[in-house]
Amino acid sequence: MSAKEPFFPPVISAWRTASSRLVVQQGLSSVETESFIEAAEMMAEIADSLGRVFTVLRTDMLNNVKKVRKVLLASPDKPLREIVRGEVMAQRHKSEDAASVGLQWLHRELHFLFLLLEKLTRGVEARAAASEAYQEALAAFHDSMLQRTFRWGLWAGAGTDAVLASLGGRQSRDTTNAEAQTLVLEGQ
Repeated sequence: MSAKEPFFPPVISAWRTASSRLVVQQGLSSVETESFIEAAEMMAEIADSLGRVFTVLRTDMLNNVKKVRKVLLASPDKPLREIVRGEVMAQRHKSEDAASVGLQWLHRELHFLFLLLEKLTRGVEARAAASEAYQEALAAFHDSMLQRTFRWGLWAGAGTDAVLASLGGRQSRDTTNAEAQTLVLEGQ
């Protein structure tokens, strides 16, 4: 791999796709709905590349995307914020098929993935990074049985070398940190 090739090519691609379509309106940031969904789908594919243990996460992310898309078909011109407001006003925001529920879980799942990737860029071993990210982003929303299942699955997951290879190859920790800092700066 050349020194100029990004460390996590699919992650960088998803981030640039999402951030390039960020629209600032009236001092508030809002993401174009289709752009958000495309970026979430790209991140779901990244989850899949992390190993079999992440297949459940990928499937759940794509199911949540389907919930949002289904609601979008009924209101294609509405931004996410209006869709959520409409569901809250109609008291449908807690319904299992609501876009609000799908968006809430997508947010949690994306948070988990970004924490995991951030920990990997800092040199944390893959299984430890996954476990820490799970604890920080998802554990509070799972019952004890699901928490045990996740912890076991993450422990049995791929090691650091396999995870880094699936994300674009292994480079020095300095290069990895520089790539992560570039992503953060681009997002500001």
